Amino acid sequence: MVAAYAQNGYFDHAERFFDLMPRRDVVSWNSMVSGLINLGEIDVARERFFDQMPQKNVVSWNMMISAYSGDDRNDEALALFRAMDVSPDRVTFAVALEICANLSDVEQGKEIHRRITEGGRGFESHPQIETALLNMYAQCGDISLTSSIFEELSRRDLAAWNAMIHGYARIGELGSMLELFFRMLLEGIGPNFASLVSIVSACSHGGMFDEGFAFFRGILKDFGVNLVIDHYICMIDLLGRSGQIDRAQELVLDMPYEADGVAWRALLSSCIVQGDEERAQRAAGQISAVDPRHPTTYILLANVYATAFV
Repeated sequence: MVAAYAQNGYFDHAERFFDLMPRRDVVSWNSMVSGLINLGEIDVARERFFDQMPQKNVVSWNMMISAYSGDDRNDEALALFRAMDVSPDRVTFAVALEICANLSDVEQGKEIHRRITEGGRGFESHPQIETALLNMYAQCGDISLTSSIFEELSRRDLAAWNAMIHGYARIGELGSMLELFFRMLLEGIGPNFASLVSIVSACSHGGMFDEGFAFFRGILKDFGVNLVIDHYICMIDLLGRSGQIDRAQELVLDMPYEADGVAWRALLSSCIVQGDEERAQRAAGQISAVDPRHPTTYILLANVYATAFV
């Protein structure tokens, strides 16, 4: 009853039944924690229930760690992982590696990798862990270890290829990235939106504008991948970096998605680089309207006005 009420959002009813229970097992405690997390009340879940639990199991820890990670509170998530007093399972390790990737904390990631390998439970050969390791090392910029793990995989799914492509893209090894992409195609694995976002973005940042245009045009024609807003944002950035501010602005206004703060920031950054003060100020006004609280908004706005009045 507690679980049913908690998971369906009737937390007051769940708490009433919970308080009336003569004995509360770990499942009932977990239900209360989960219910509050689902309502977005992470701190309440931690203080009122998780911290008060007489006994926690691995599910309890996984829920709380994942909640912090999902809320972009990665330092708190990692601290909680370190405080665990039960053995982590495969899910715990996968989330912990994701946290290290988000923090670009390769040393902590290596320590978790060591624990997985020395644990003797075979987690290191599970696809979920293999992909998490690839993503972590790629995100941390250790392309050597990423490549080593990738080449040792007995089976490479699309997630593994994407992690490797992203790894090369992140450090600007565009030749290796494109070579790997075509190798993936030759092995019969088609890309998805994430593969192509990495490639178009890397081409943009690496000055390979023709290649970026070609991939963007081919997304629908050659790969059958539906365009998502991330693809358009990459192209806005690419057009801006190549000096085509008019076309970048047209794409912001004409794409089949409502332009969000990320799209306008991509245009604004290009306007600042190209010295287009008038468009920069218009883009800044749009950012203030759609995404005023993003931390980079005020930095970009300061750059605009500093440039405008020099």
